[in-house]
Amino acid sequence: MKAKTTIKIKNISSVAKSNICTGCGLCASICPENCISMVMDKKKGVYQSQIDINKCTNCSVCIKTCPPITWSNKPTTSNADIRLGDYIEFKALFSNNEIIRKESASGGFITSLLVYLLNNQIIDGAIISKRNPDNPLIGIPFIATTVEEITENSTSIYGPVKFDEIIKHLLSTNDPTKKYVLVGLPCHIEGISRAQRLYKILTKNIYLKIGIVCGQSPSIFAYDYSFKKLKVDKSNITSFKNRGGGWPGFMQIGVNNKDIKYPYPGKYSMGMVLGNPLFTPTACQKCVDAVGYNADLTASDAWLSKFENDKIGRSFVMIKTSLGKEIVENAILNQIFTSEEINRTDFIKANIGVINKAYKGKINSILLKTKSYKNTYHTEMIFPENVGLKRLILLYIYSINIFPIQFIGANKLSKIANDTILFYFKFINLLKKKSIHLGYYNSSYQTLIKDKISQIEIESNNCKKNIF
Repeated sequence: MKAKTTIKIKNISSVAKSNICTGCGLCASICPENCISMVMDKKKGVYQSQIDINKCTNCSVCIKTCPPITWSNKPTTSNADIRLGDYIEFKALFSNNEIIRKESASGGFITSLLVYLLNNQIIDGAIISKRNPDNPLIGIPFIATTVEEITENSTSIYGPVKFDEIIKHLLSTNDPTKKYVLVGLPCHIEGISRAQRLYKILTKNIYLKIGIVCGQSPSIFAYDYSFKKLKVDKSNITSFKNRGGGWPGFMQIGVNNKDIKYPYPGKYSMGMVLGNPLFTPTACQKCVDAVGYNADLTASDAWLSKFENDKIGRSFVMIKTSLGKEIVENAILNQIFTSEEINRTDFIKANIGVINKAYKGKINSILLKTKSYKNTYHTEMIFPENVGLKRLILLYIYSINIFPIQFIGANKLSKIANDTILFYFKFINLLKKKSIHLGYYNSSYQTLIKDKISQIEIESNNCKKNIF
């Protein structure tokens, strides 16, 4: 096999230029020269990193926390899958608090766990996101220290969220006695996990990391289209929620003291708009981590047919670390949750459209970027070598159609697009999903993971010989 040449970069300037910045904000939070800022891109409707080259010293600290550069699905234990990373077990859970269960996104697992940990003084607070009062389509991470703050912000935010300010706060206060649970998307979990390796205070402060399975985080301009179709004046919106009110829930819009409820799967919510390639940031299209490889726990909806009649909701939880396992088991013993066992196949099937992103990553390097992309980003990822002709053809069609989108801009698309155009791109998106599904039972996954596990066992045995 030909050796891979990695192209070294010294700062994150090329990340934004390559349209691969996830907007997580970790680079801005740890830059020693304070020369990186997170700005809202007025064309894309997402946060992007911006660097002052004149102040940059090329210390390379920023790239050590940049998800497209650092992401790795390489197994470290014998219990692993290159789509999920390391894992211990899987559970289906729902909160025994009926109000939390109904008003949360999917079963109330995260909200009830945070309340349980706070009430039992295991943590001092939870780093979660709330709606920006000036723009409810944007999330702001904050430290929730009361049950009320946790329950009031219990549903997912499908929109831009950056963690630079909250991480700066933890670094500046430098209080090792504080313990928090952090909840974030896979890109947030990755950047924060890498930052913990650089700063011990973050390891002490961030006690537990909970990832949320993520397919994409839509541009804020996606909502402009939805509001236009729902005849909602954005300037009159007083409150907004993407989920809640049962499962799968409703997009809830507060306008002039009137609540508008629109079904979550409806076409002007996640059905055709929020998950449409027209409004999906390029970075999300190139993302290779749907679960948060470095999380302690990962939660998702229970998108399986046997649970389709559950109108209140339950969560699928992947337990990835011994700490996560201990906490969940104690919560179950304290009757916080009703639980049943599921297996890895259940978890993957429930999230198959986003979990098989390892194939997307391989395709990204082939179709969407040049050799320099392949040798600069995602270099620590394991990708199946044999992509397959049928999958390639489908993805060529997909890539040709979506390539012009980034040049038009989500801001313009929200004004000129119509339902026919959105339906067309929804169909194009199905080609991508079809190509990903082709690889679900592909033996290359099993071969790759068995090879890596064998390598781990050999290294472990050699280590034991050296010790004893």
